[in-house]
Amino acid sequence: MRKLHLFRLPFFCFFLLIITIPVQGQNWILVWSDEFSEPGLPDSTKWAYDIGGGGWGNNELEYYTEKRIENAEVKDSMLVITARKESFQVYHTMQISTPGTSEFHENFFIILNVAVGGNWPGSPDASTVFPQTMKADYVRVYVDSAMLADVPEWQRLSNNSNHFKVYPNPARPFFVIEDLDNYSMNDPEQIEIYTLLGQPILVKMIPVNTNTWKVNVNHIPGGLYILRICTPTGSVQKRIIIN
Repeated sequence: MRKLHLFRLPFFCFFLLIITIPVQGQNWILVWSDEFSEPGLPDSTKWAYDIGGGGWGNNELEYYTEKRIENAEVKDSMLVITARKESFQVYHTMQISTPGTSEFHENFFIILNVAVGGNWPGSPDASTVFPQTMKADYVRVYVDSAMLADVPEWQRLSNNSNHFKVYPNPARPFFVIEDLDNYSMNDPEQIEIYTLLGQPILVKMIPVNTNTWKVNVNHIPGGLYILRICTPTGSVQKRIIIN
């Protein structure tokens, strides 16, 4: 079950928060998170900057900046996004989102921002106080492990006809890949592990003359990942859980 919450405070604040709430009988797995534990700018491996003004489709007044600590900073184990009035009707703030093409092409998409004005609820007036801040203790994304049942055992990315077996799944501290066709006895293969956002976590060449490989994942945080096997004839991939 997912619930979508929209919060908007008069004149200045807007952010989108997606909360996954556990339901009895479901096994929820943490697949992505930012605990905001490192002081400074937001983690560039997890967040991208949306930059500029122009109203953002709602006649808003703010200009979203990039890597400006006055507008977004991790401190005291929290992310703080701040909207500031810099001069007459010039408002600088920040919007960050998970990297990717758009919210319609990703496994999940999160936007955090503080906007100023807009068609609703309207522009700031004499009673509006600046700066205004939004604080986040953490952002966590969970999926129901039952989702794995809806995914084909292997997704073929090209004309790869090889057959592989992966076990155990979930895995920790390692999992095993078995080449059921013994193709790797003659040609090297490469395994790759990605986050659901496509960020590489592990890339490893597999030596020839073996059809069973043990892959150490003890250093990888628990979650849901994409395992890809690349061979000279193409690639296949599937979802794996590291618990």
